[in-house]
Amino acid sequence: MAQVNLLSASVVRNICKTIVNYINANYDIPEGLYLEYQGLTDDRSLSLQDLPEGIKIKEYLDGVSYVGQYSFVIYYRTYANTMEERMVAISQLDDLCEWLESQLPDTGINDLSINFIKQIQSSYLVGISENGLHTYKAIMTVNFDKG
Repeated sequence: MAQVNLLSASVVRNICKTIVNYINANYDIPEGLYLEYQGLTDDRSLSLQDLPEGIKIKEYLDGVSYVGQYSFVIYYRTYANTMEERMVAISQLDDLCEWLESQLPDTGINDLSINFIKQIQSSYLVGISENGLHTYKAIMTVNFDKG
């Protein structure tokens, strides 16, 4: 049985930091919000959370270089009491994901580059709090070269 090679936490954090900073600096986020890393709050908020078990999908003979891939979630929490508000909220999250798919943020690290970012699951409602906040999420994947 082949061994699965998981990604190091530091590489995942560097990619996440790059994506979060890139979105905050370059995307027109809904007013009053900014993208947090693993920081979904009890009020309106937007957060990126990486999912466990990212893997090296291709390793090179030098023993250092590889192609890695892992998934992450973007959560969007907002008040959406009417059907129109819910449609706007889903559209805002989908628009962010579509925009991110068209980008190749620079990590600023010489041996780490993003190949693509792709939405792998459509945005959808995951919960409604007692105070009326709706939480939506979209699952994305990032593919990158290391080394």
